[in-house]
Order: sequence, then C-alpha cells, then structure tokens
Amino acid sequence: MQILDGKNHGRGGYEKFALDMIVELLNTGQHWGWLSSPINAKNYTPEALHRADVVFLTTFRGLVDQWIDSGINEDGLETPSNRHVRPTPKGYSESLFDILHGWLSRNMPKPALLGNGKIGILDRMPELYGLELGAYARETAIYYLKELLECPAPHRLGRCRNCRKYFARKRQRKEKIKRGTYCGRCEFAGAAERTRHSRQRRKDQQLDAAAEAWPQWRKSNRHPNQSIWVAQQVNKRVCNGHHIQRKWVTQNRKEILERLGRPGS
Repeated sequence: MQILDGKNHGRGGYEKFALDMIVELLNTGQHWGWLSSPINAKNYTPEALHRADVVFLTTFRGLVDQWIDSGINEDGLETPSNRHVRPTPKGYSESLFDILHGWLSRNMPKPALLGNGKIGILDRMPELYGLELGAYARETAIYYLKELLECPAPHRLGRCRNCRKYFARKRQRKEKIKRGTYCGRCEFAGAAERTRHSRQRRKDQQLDAAAEAWPQWRKSNRHPNQSIWVAQQVNKRVCNGHHIQRKWVTQNRKEILERLGRPGS
C-alpha cells in the first residue's frame, strides 16, 4: 500500500537528508510546520509566532533528549544502539511510546483512493487550523520525533556534551561512550576531558598505593624520611611511567591520610 507523505519512499531520497534536516531544526528551531509559510504566518501576531517557536523548540528538544538519554545507563555510559521508546529514563515522567501512541490517536493516518483505483495512506504533519498555536507547536514537535525515529539511523544523532548542539555522526556508534559525546567543533574539549580523566585515574592509583604503604614505614638509618620511602613504594607499585618524588607525598598528605581514615593536614 502506498504511503502518501511526499517522501519518495521508492528511491529513498527523503530518508537521505531527513536526519540532517532534523539536526538543523533542533539547533535553530526555524522553518517548522505550516507556520513557516508567510501565507499562514500573516494570520498571527509576531509575539504569538515567537511563543509558538519557543514551545516547539522546547518540546522537540525535550523529546529528543529523552530519546538520547534512554541509551545512557546509571553509570553515565552511553550506548546509542540501546536507545528505546519503551523505558522512561530518570528525570522524565512519560515514556516516548505513550507520547507517540497518544499523538497517533489524535493524528491517525487516513486512507485515500488514488486515480488508478489503488488505496493509499495519507500520513502528513498535524493541521494548523482548529488548533491553538501552543497545541499545534507541541503536536508538530511530536511529529518530528516520529520523523527522527523513521530515519534509517536515528541512533546516529548525538548531543555535544560541551556546547549542547546536536549533530549527526557519520556512522552509528555500537560501543559504549564513557566520557560523553562531542561534536566536531568541540573535539578539543573531549580530548581535554579524556586527559583530565586519565590523570585523575593515575593519581587515584598513586594515592591508593601511598595509603597502603604509609603505615608500613618504619624509621631506620636506611629510611629516615617517611615521604621519601612512601614515594619509592608508590613508584614500585604503580608502573605508569610517571614517577613521584617526596614533594608529591608531602603535597598530598591530607588525601593519603583521609584514605586511611585518619584526617590530617
């Protein structure tokens, strides 16, 4: 049965640029729905159109954020291939499935008789007339969520952790993303975050080794200084190419003692 939505399903032309169109909508909120037509827009005041734009963009981004967050687990690990409309992620009150189900009951596709005698299905965005602008904006936002989910690869959509812009990956990520997603313009921020995380992990290992060695030190003629001895033990136990000296132990004394349950300065 033919779907009459103007998307040229036979050649797949619409599906090829749909994700890019949705990314543009998410980042700008421009040219959405029937209000983008000057003929329709002239029937409303600029203030009313601005409020509708805000409602649309806020609703659409909220829905897409819920879709993205459905692939992030409690530990903050993101797996785009795990995104789903059924679960309700933490911080959201209604599943995307229920939202889409309610939308479909209000915007049911209709059968249409074609000129060749075949029956097609009319699937179009919500009608503007008969709806208050805010309601129309919300209905259209859900419509574009549906369009996103009908794309060949909705899991390629990403949200930059640094600038909060949306973007489309060239390929779908199947592995877990441990420290957030970054767009091409913010890759430097992602690299900086990975460096910071690596340094913190190394320091945590060194602090753990220092806390383990600390109570084992016994003053002697060979080892008269505790900080020097602890630094030597840390370098033996943590082989990461970054050796520490007595000064490091002195500077981190408070954290070392806290890990031993002995607050100190």
